[in-house]
Amino acid sequence: MDCKAAPVVFDVGMFRGCLIPEELQEDMEEVLRKPVAHGKFVPLEPIPPTLWLVGQYRSGEFPSIVWDFQGVFDTRQKAIDACVNPRYFIVPILLNDPLPDKAVEFSGLYYPGLTKEN
Repeated sequence: MDCKAAPVVFDVGMFRGCLIPEELQEDMEEVLRKPVAHGKFVPLEPIPPTLWLVGQYRSGEFPSIVWDFQGVFDTRQKAIDACVNPRYFIVPILLNDPLPDKAVEFSGLYYPGLTKEN
C-alpha cells in the first residue's frame, strides 16, 4: 500500500503512535530514510482505510438482532445516501480487522433516518 494513501504510524520513542497527516508525508520521506541519534524511524503498516457498512434492522434486541447486509461503501456520505428508510444504519469498519467470535455491539453505529447529527 502506498504510504501517501493513508496516515503512517511511528513506533519510536516520543513519536510512538504518532500519525503523520497525508499532507506532511512527502516532507517526512527523507526523515523516514535517515537514522537519528537515538535510533531510527520505523514506519509501521499504514492504517487500514475505514469502510462504511450499511445494514437494515429487521427485528430483535441485542444480542439476537436480525439485520440484512445492504452494502459497503468507501465514504460515510455514500453510506448515508444508500439508506432508503429509517431502519437502515451505517457503521464504520476497518479493512482486515476481524471481530471476536461472539456477539459484539458495533461502535459508531448510526441511523441516518432516525437521528440528526450535531
